[in-house]
Amino acid sequence: MNSMKRYTLGFVVALIVGCLTGQAQTVWTGAPVTIHKIDSADWTLAENQDRITDSVWITRQHSKAFYNIARESGYTGSSPIGTEWAIGSIDSFASLTYQPFIKTTQGGPQEVIDTPMVLHLIQEDIYISFKLLSFSGLNKGGFKYERSTDPSVGIPSLEQSNTAIYPNPAHDFLQLDPQLIGQEVTIYAITGEEITTVTVPLSGKLKLDVLSSGTYLLRSNGTQTQRFVKQ
Repeated sequence: MNSMKRYTLGFVVALIVGCLTGQAQTVWTGAPVTIHKIDSADWTLAENQDRITDSVWITRQHSKAFYNIARESGYTGSSPIGTEWAIGSIDSFASLTYQPFIKTTQGGPQEVIDTPMVLHLIQEDIYISFKLLSFSGLNKGGFKYERSTDPSVGIPSLEQSNTAIYPNPAHDFLQLDPQLIGQEVTIYAITGEEITTVTVPLSGKLKLDVLSSGTYLLRSNGTQTQRFVKQ
């Protein structure tokens, strides 16, 4: 059976199962976002977690592989709980074989760096394109990966910005670069949903009282986007 036939058969089977269970599958093909936790960073902070949904927050402690800090206290062999993974393209998601992350990588995450993968959020039945870019050893805990996003919300492109924002993480406000005074900036949820657009006041302070705790994107100058954390 050729790959096209396997894909078609797998898709039909998945469609039938979805209809019988009343649950619709969702494939995220939106613009990619890069998630980066530097070596030795505190994995309990929101800025070092990929909060994909309310029940799936991917991160990593100083050793071992990924786990879901929203539902687990630490890594186990089946982590991240609520997810399953496969080697292959998102175009063939229905015909791939899914397992826990560490089994999919055959025990060595470094072996799948730059390899196309698919992440399946089991409860939400969402399929996400995934590519691991780096995975630190020697008890450093760093990682970097790229994944697709929900196309219905249109996450902005993460173009490098030369403007400064601080503190980050922030509590009540962000202090923005003086060059942004009088300009409009837009805040997005990490999923790409637009939260608000405001004009930066003369003080340069952007109040965050309308935001709940979490990770957000600040877009300025039309294209430049920076990530910040509201605590």
